[in-house]
Amino acid sequence: MAINVTPIPKLTAMAAPTFTLGTANVAGSAITAVASDSTILAFDTTLPSSVGSASVGTATTAPRRDHVHAGTTLAAPALTLGTSNSAGAATTAFSTNSTILAFDTTLPSAVDYSQSASVGTAVTAPRRDHSHAMAAVPTGAARQWSNHNGAGTKQQEFNTASTGKDSTGVYTITFSVAMASTNYSVVTSAMTSAGLFTSVAWNLTTALYKENVYDSANNLADCATAQISFGSQ
Repeated sequence: MAINVTPIPKLTAMAAPTFTLGTANVAGSAITAVASDSTILAFDTTLPSSVGSASVGTATTAPRRDHVHAGTTLAAPALTLGTSNSAGAATTAFSTNSTILAFDTTLPSAVDYSQSASVGTAVTAPRRDHSHAMAAVPTGAARQWSNHNGAGTKQQEFNTASTGKDSTGVYTITFSVAMASTNYSVVTSAMTSAGLFTSVAWNLTTALYKENVYDSANNLADCATAQISFGSQ
């Protein structure tokens, strides 16, 4: 009678996984096996790096699917207003709703009649609605002058806030900077293509004066005129 003997298979030794996460499949040399319920080292507790320049990296662990990178550190703006574009060296950015230093509270310089033009050295800009103070007018110089057309529209001027037509031949000239008193003089002239008309200044106040224009028949008439005022401010 034949007896069949079934050999008992040798159990494979089980060991902890020592897999490496890499960029290609490579056969290992270990003769041990890994249990089907083992845990494979895929992650670690190192925080993801901050967002920066692109890099392949050298880590042998992977990020978790729900990982979060720290955002870019935002700093206060330190931009400089200049005469040309120039790249900065800072490695920080600033928020899109930051306030950029463009203006300050320094009053614009007064306009002097004898001053020379200058580029300036300030690193802040004037506001769009800024205004310059007027320096004192030299003694004996005109404190105001202007000319307007028959409709009262101002053509050219100095220290004239407005010129306006009140009615036929009657105009109002208003100063930008008021006179110190009503004791000032006004010289006026009026003309058309037909020749000179007569113009008279009246109702002198520190803020304005009136001007009447008369034709050759001494009737009020619209006409292009010019005025110049002398006094003190």
